[in-house]
Amino acid sequence: MDPMTHVLSGVIVGSLLGGDGVETAVAVGAAVAPDAEFLTRKIPRTAFLDYHHGITHTIAGGAILSIGWAVLAGMVFGRSWVSLLPVSIGGVLMHILLDLLMHNNGVALLAPFSRKRYACPVVLGLNPNTASKKCKEGCYGTCFVCQAHGSLFNPFMWVFLGASSLALASASLGRPVALVSCLLLLGYVFFAQNRKRTAIRIASDEDNPGVRQLAFPASPGPYLWLIVKEQPARFRAVLVDTKRKLKLWTEDLSKPPVPAAVKATESLISVRGFKNSVIFPFWSYKREGDVDHVVWHDLSYLFSSDVELYTLHIRRDQYGEILQNEFHERW
Repeated sequence: MDPMTHVLSGVIVGSLLGGDGVETAVAVGAAVAPDAEFLTRKIPRTAFLDYHHGITHTIAGGAILSIGWAVLAGMVFGRSWVSLLPVSIGGVLMHILLDLLMHNNGVALLAPFSRKRYACPVVLGLNPNTASKKCKEGCYGTCFVCQAHGSLFNPFMWVFLGASSLALASASLGRPVALVSCLLLLGYVFFAQNRKRTAIRIASDEDNPGVRQLAFPASPGPYLWLIVKEQPARFRAVLVDTKRKLKLWTEDLSKPPVPAAVKATESLISVRGFKNSVIFPFWSYKREGDVDHVVWHDLSYLFSSDVELYTLHIRRDQYGEILQNEFHERW
């Protein structure tokens, strides 16, 4: 999720726990701290995918991070780290919770013990209207601008912005408005979950049900959803408009035998990281002269018909040399 929403959520946590200025500052830092792993964005060959939303977004990693941040803050502010631990834990937990609600590809909560990803997305995290075409450059400035732009479409950010502004303006209003903002957040989640269940019902196919079926937000609002069904021989994606109660389109993606060229890419760090960071990985392959072109897709972002989102492109020549190994959040 965008850093603006995480910063504001830290203010909410600090206000909700009745903290003073120091505790609110600690909560803000804790609410941002799990995204420190984003610094690995500079690692070449997309190895950062092994770390993005990794150990700092897990139960074990979050606990260690909370304690470490409280100890560091205690040293900086001259306070007992134990007294700062509750707001530190609250900030980290709020970050992980928001990412569960925001990102289609989820979070591996039980890592390093399990790679299984958990997701409950109700807000579109990667917005095709705001994702930058320059994402391949791995520039922090580009990422910041892109995510700041995306925050304008995030309903959570607007709820937190109003509440945190009031909380910072008046200490006596801090806890009440923080509580109200949490209730508004909870209300939105329940409403979006209701829309999600409606979307799944509209997309239901009694003749050919999915072995696995998940719904993902397909627009900044709560009415457009992408249903992905995994079946033995294929994936089926259905885009649903719950306001008009209809299917906008359906696409079937077969599961052919995996070519040797695709299998060869699976040993790359980038591909391993990509497959571990998504719930529905899917590959496409074509031969271009003497070059094999393999594209790994995240099917949870298939709703964009004119923009490829969250894809990994790999080109190998006839000698097995890697000519391209690029991950983009937008192509």
